[in-house]
Amino acid sequence: MGCIGMHHGLRFYRRHSTVFLHVYLLGGKLSRLPLVGTLIRAVANAYGFHAHASYSLSLQEAKQVVELSHVIALGPCSCRQVSHHCHTSENTELIIGVGTEVLPQLRKYESITSERAKSLLED
Repeated sequence: MGCIGMHHGLRFYRRHSTVFLHVYLLGGKLSRLPLVGTLIRAVANAYGFHAHASYSLSLQEAKQVVELSHVIALGPCSCRQVSHHCHTSENTELIIGVGTEVLPQLRKYESITSERAKSLLED
């Protein structure tokens, strides 16, 4: 997806993030079922690999990403707003890179330093 397409995809996701998060949470619950769970996990893994190319990072790796980022924004955590499972501060969602150009237009985010972002990661 080109830069313009990616920006539109991010805007679409942000406008409908509550729906996406409810689907993700439902998928997590359904993945525990014996037969359906295997299929759901396979679809979720394929989606994550091909659509997001996402990776799990260690704390040190995440800090390195933050150090290399030119722009970092902090805003309310979408997952916490949907699931209500956490009782800590909702203002913990870090947006790094291209997302900072798109998402702050749709919700209130503040620019933060890499030092503050690393402190939040440690917490």
